[in-house]
Amino acid sequence: MVAQFSFSQNQPRAASESAVTLIGKSYADERGQQTFQIMRELSRTLAQQPEPNVLGIPQALFYDPGLRLLAQQRVAGVPYRDLLDRPDLTGYLRLAGKALSTLHSQNMAVGHEVWLRDHLADLIAPHPRALCEQLPAYRARVEALIEAMEDQERAWRPKTIVGPIHRGFHLRKLIYAQGRAWLIDWDLFARGDTALDIGSFIAHLQLQLTSQHKRAIGAFIDGYFEDRPLVLLERVPLYAAFTYLKLACRRFALREPRWDDQVHDLLQRAETCLVTNTIV
Repeated sequence: MVAQFSFSQNQPRAASESAVTLIGKSYADERGQQTFQIMRELSRTLAQQPEPNVLGIPQALFYDPGLRLLAQQRVAGVPYRDLLDRPDLTGYLRLAGKALSTLHSQNMAVGHEVWLRDHLADLIAPHPRALCEQLPAYRARVEALIEAMEDQERAWRPKTIVGPIHRGFHLRKLIYAQGRAWLIDWDLFARGDTALDIGSFIAHLQLQLTSQHKRAIGAFIDGYFEDRPLVLLERVPLYAAFTYLKLACRRFALREPRWDDQVHDLLQRAETCLVTNTIV
């Protein structure tokens, strides 16, 4: 559960004064303690970066183990999803690319190491196997997708250098403020193939932008690869396919109008990514 708290002195405030506001996240288990430690370590690591630092991390204020409550800074800014209609959207997406590159370039020991099987178990609900069981017509397609993704990862894994990954990187997790792209929600943080975050973000852009997705994706890629080798791009379609499979399972779970057509379209996008090694 996530709640916003506002605090003020127990007396009338002057018109120029405002309440102190923070975000509180309550957990059903002990994950909040780990998230608190990760956020504090990220903040310390980023504080050592040369200015200007384009990646913002909300300050983790405290963790109460009794309440399982993580208190953190509230970022006052513009959510990235509200920037989609701006004529200068590409500039914000280039900044988002630079911010993600900054995260991926950090040398951090925190976070456990994860791979595709972990992503399938942790990030997709229901698990794709459940989709196969409840919709037998999709069984062959889903199983073929998983097998193809595992084959690709198996081929690349020996030469993949793991790095810190957010594992939920898309527009709803980004806020623009103070010239930075602020990234929120760190509960899924781990160390793994950094192409996951790139593929996830690009797949979401493809679906959310109808007319200017090519320019938007190009700006994001330009920002990310400004100081990084382009070889990482070869693994991005794999994780775009993973993201489409993830979204297909979510459409199935929500059962909104035309969900069956959406599941079919998302699976088709995933298949095309893997066959052509491009993002569609």
